[in-house]
Amino acid sequence: DPKAANMWMPKGSYWTQPAGEAHITSAKGKNNITLVEIDKGPYLVKPLKTAHDNGERPYKIHISNIIWNNLGPAKVVSLWKNKNGQVTGSLIKFKDKVAIDGKSIRMVVVDGSINLEAQQSLEPGSLISFNRSLNSISCTQKQECILYLKSNHKFSIR
Repeated sequence: DPKAANMWMPKGSYWTQPAGEAHITSAKGKNNITLVEIDKGPYLVKPLKTAHDNGERPYKIHISNIIWNNLGPAKVVSLWKNKNGQVTGSLIKFKDKVAIDGKSIRMVVVDGSINLEAQQSLEPGSLISFNRSLNSISCTQKQECILYLKSNHKFSIR
């Protein structure tokens, strides 16, 4: 809708966009990061006149509307599931330290600064892939850190 008002979504908010539908993204501020994850590729930008309705509906979730579930030292929300019902994408929120068990995991720092096993510091927007358990992910600030985790395999948080 070319006449639609801007809807600002703070860190930790998320949305889905059905393939084929028109979508315009705008940003405000000096530094902006958006993670775009494509379910099926290739990602092709096409003219507005070729937009179509594939039957799916978009949805936008503002961070203030997320219902977090307590899971040990963290709070978690499951975002995506595969066709078998297994969770494949989650947001993780924690204050002090967590460990992640699993394999073939991609992780993006959404908010806060973290330290991986006292060896590597990562800032918001950082992406890391790992194929083993991480025994120590520390939030290096007083407020909570938020991570996005993606895996096609089962993972756990402790």
